[in-house]
Amino acid sequence: MKSALTENNGLKRKMELEIPVEDVQKSFSAQYEKIQKRAKLPGFRKGKIPLSILKKNYGDVAWKDTLDHLFQKFYPQALQKNNLHPAGSPSLLNIKLEENQPCTFTLELEVHPEVKDPNYLKLKIKKQDSNVSDKELEEALNQVRELSADIKDCPEEKTIQKGDMASVDLACFLKEKPFKQLTSPNYTVNVGDDVLSPGFDKHLMGLKKQEEKEFDFSFDQKHPHKEVAGKTFSFKVKVKKIQEKTLPELNDELAKKYKAKDLGELKEKIRKDLSQEKDKTASQLMENEISEKLIEANPIPLPESLIKEGQKDITEKERERLSKQGLSSEQLNKFLKEREGDFEKAARKELHLTYLIRKLIADLKITPSENDIEQSLKTLFPSAKPEEAKKALKENKRWDSLMAYATHKKLMDYLIENAEMV
Repeated sequence: MKSALTENNGLKRKMELEIPVEDVQKSFSAQYEKIQKRAKLPGFRKGKIPLSILKKNYGDVAWKDTLDHLFQKFYPQALQKNNLHPAGSPSLLNIKLEENQPCTFTLELEVHPEVKDPNYLKLKIKKQDSNVSDKELEEALNQVRELSADIKDCPEEKTIQKGDMASVDLACFLKEKPFKQLTSPNYTVNVGDDVLSPGFDKHLMGLKKQEEKEFDFSFDQKHPHKEVAGKTFSFKVKVKKIQEKTLPELNDELAKKYKAKDLGELKEKIRKDLSQEKDKTASQLMENEISEKLIEANPIPLPESLIKEGQKDITEKERERLSKQGLSSEQLNKFLKEREGDFEKAARKELHLTYLIRKLIADLKITPSENDIEQSLKTLFPSAKPEEAKKALKENKRWDSLMAYATHKKLMDYLIENAEMV
């Protein structure tokens, strides 16, 4: 086999391969032998079809199988000879393959970038506060009261007011077409909470049971769900039920319902839970920021072929998620088309970070300790016993995934510890 690089530009490589005639003929013969064993043609016994007839009827199949065999055999050899580490599959061009002739073709491929000495020390990130304020504690206690509220149906003449619970038949339309994500035959709302969007609930206030109303509502451009952000929808509502809530007093009696001996102990339990949750949130925010700073401080070229693969994966996951929400094919395809740029950006970021993290794990020799593994198990499987979780992961061949998570977490903690808090 002969191989030679004809282009070396950035991460792109072009390589010419020439495979000797004896290997070509040997492969063709082997493919025809395989075909003959399984081929069926009228007038011939199985395995007894003459070679000339086989070539006439199965020449295309033999050609394709021969090319595949030659590629699988000689491509790895060519990579090793030219010291190439491909990112993704190559493209085959200018293929010349005939019996009794050397085979030649051109390979176009991309290689992985070389990451040299990543800059990771003293990256500036915002210090996240995980302290629980008195206001946050008060809001959590109010949620406890909400969960224990006494709920009663209202009389017919009662109109919806802030603080009521209302069940409505909610129909939504976008440009006169039904929008299933915001349509519900029994939508229950705590009026005034504005769960859908700020200002939405005011359209329900003042309505009585069985009363109907039509109105338009525009979602904010910054709404977290991009399929509705900045768009104006038409709504039709019919009130089915109105209920009033009576909140219990915040006292020792209420605390006992939540397995606390008194109100003081309930407050301490809630404060502890809030603190743990804020610690997790703070850690995630700092991880996100350190990832952004790491990418920003270490620009590297990226293989476009792998970015396209990553973008495709993200798109398919989003398609699967949205299809469960009842979008029509037209709505789904339109939304995915609008988000192409976002998906490409996310794929690029994920790949960039992957290269940097792999390099840092290797350079810093990051290896999770038994304690790191235990903490990862508690994080991922909080309700399972560690030994049972370990056993299940190993039986399901997912132990490597846990180790990868623990290693990544240990690296992130190290990077945060070495960051400059601002």
